[in-house]
Amino acid sequence: PTVSGNSNSHINSDSPQKKTSRSSSWFWTRSSPTSGDEKSEQTLSYLGAVCTCWRRCWCRSVAESLRDEKLVAKILEAVVAAVDVPVTLKIRLGWCKETQNAPTIARIAESAGVSLLTVHGRTRACKFAGDVDYQAIAGVVDAVSIPVVANGDIDSAQKARVVLDQTGAAAVMLGRATQGHPWLAATVDHYLRTGEMKINPVDSEIKRALIVHVGDLVQFYGEVLGARIARKHVGWYLSGRVSVEFMRKFNGLQSAEEQVEAIIEAFLEEMAA
Repeated sequence: PTVSGNSNSHINSDSPQKKTSRSSSWFWTRSSPTSGDEKSEQTLSYLGAVCTCWRRCWCRSVAESLRDEKLVAKILEAVVAAVDVPVTLKIRLGWCKETQNAPTIARIAESAGVSLLTVHGRTRACKFAGDVDYQAIAGVVDAVSIPVVANGDIDSAQKARVVLDQTGAAAVMLGRATQGHPWLAATVDHYLRTGEMKINPVDSEIKRALIVHVGDLVQFYGEVLGARIARKHVGWYLSGRVSVEFMRKFNGLQSAEEQVEAIIEAFLEEMAA
């Protein structure tokens, strides 16, 4: 989730907008179907590229591209030229602390026509260890005129405010902190707009959200895969609130119906104990 630091800017705008100043920030999402037919295709209204993932998979080669600035330029220029929607990019500070080149990559991205840049304040070599370098993100903000979004270890509304002030970024992107706390984005947004803390959801609201979440996963991925993916989400929602034995049994459930029954049981018995 991306939350704007500017009370006048639009978050998840239904139509692409062009950034008009450093203080404005615009974001793009999938637009709604043009007809009432639920099966009608949705129009992709933005395209995001990533040069940040450190995991041992195909993404590793993407992160490695940060070391080849000419290759980054070629890739971004080709992508921007190939589509007629805004292109966004997410990067890390560089390959390692000794070779941080995020400002250079940012300028390359801007020159290629990238519309918005998100920066995670660690290098690829850091993975998720160590402190996030928000000053380095501020350096990227100063290097370009397109909106820059700050990312990394933003786990509260107050932290979001501090990061925005420290970096001068147009917005913050929330990551792992939203696992099991999907309402965090709304909490941060409310605080940035009003200066007041939004009350966290009560147990009945969390239970309802979790049941809907499980249902949506199954609807999107199918019964088998959806139920499997739901296990980690339920674990995040209920972390520290239920017993290890409950989660062990839950992770053996094969259907969404069984999972929903177990969730209801958890709120009635496990967390009431």
